Amino acid sequence: MTSQPQVPPILPVYNNIPLEPLNNGPPRNPDRPRRRTKYDDVPVGYSKVATYLNGHEDAAIFRRFGDLKARVLLTQQAEIEEKEERLKGIDQAEEEDANERGVEPDNKTWLKDRNTERKELVEDIAKLLRRYEKDVLLYRQMRLLPKAQSIQIKNYKNVIYNEQPFAPDEKRILDDPDDLVALHKENEDNVELWEPIAEITDNAFRYLRRKIFKHKSDYVFRNARYITTLSTRAMVGVSRLFLGIFVSIVVTGGVIALHFADTDDLRLLVLCVATLLCAILTSILTTAKRGEVFAVAAAYCAVLVVFVGSTLSNTSTVQLQYGNTIINGTIAS
Repeated sequence: MTSQPQVPPILPVYNNIPLEPLNNGPPRNPDRPRRRTKYDDVPVGYSKVATYLNGHEDAAIFRRFGDLKARVLLTQQAEIEEKEERLKGIDQAEEEDANERGVEPDNKTWLKDRNTERKELVEDIAKLLRRYEKDVLLYRQMRLLPKAQSIQIKNYKNVIYNEQPFAPDEKRILDDPDDLVALHKENEDNVELWEPIAEITDNAFRYLRRKIFKHKSDYVFRNARYITTLSTRAMVGVSRLFLGIFVSIVVTGGVIALHFADTDDLRLLVLCVATLLCAILTSILTTAKRGEVFAVAAAYCAVLVVFVGSTLSNTSTVQLQYGNTIINGTIAS
């Protein structure tokens, strides 16, 4: 005797239960503009961390997962290579069989190809290639994102340490600083130094920078004492000021040295050294391309050549003889 299927019980219907409002506070004025929720008013958890990451342009940092992404690409690459070898094997076997029978292989035409395995294999390879190419391009974009700065990591660690928003086994997101990327907006007018020079200046002036450029926190981070925000506009302005001073010293230094050079050989030596110094500093302290470095050095050399041309001595020696008297002299033209 077969057992009858069990019928689920009918759920009771509650029609007379009054619904309480979710917010017992005063009603919101519709004419009042909506403001972002303060950081201190957000419940502890992922919601609080999300408010922090979205609260300032320099707060958003995330993991790149570089090792995992590279491993996924390697597995996709191996899968495509395996199917590539299978496709080559099918083509080779078909060609040998066609030569033995004295017929044309189906590999010469796709429309009349009777090898369904090859058709399905090519379709699978096309799908895998599209996924592989998409992931490679996304991985490249992730690699181009700037690394998270020390102050960004410190603020994030302060949030995790003071607020305890994550479970104990979910606090390891900041363990590898080299795997963290920043999503802050790039300033097109910012001074971009060569990476080794930028690291040296960042480490040398880290404490001083936090003291000078620290500004009042935004509305979201108000009263959050362990979150430090820096004024990006002030840092860009000061960096450009110092860069302008440095460039002025380098550019005018060669001209000043030429002014005090009293011989032609010394002037030519100053011209060569000043041009070389300008090219070296441009290539080291900036991210200029090779063509841009050459253009800067050529323009600077042209300016010095004009100055040297106006200061090189253009004299001729003359000798006058009047009777037994000989007079030697120079004439400047």
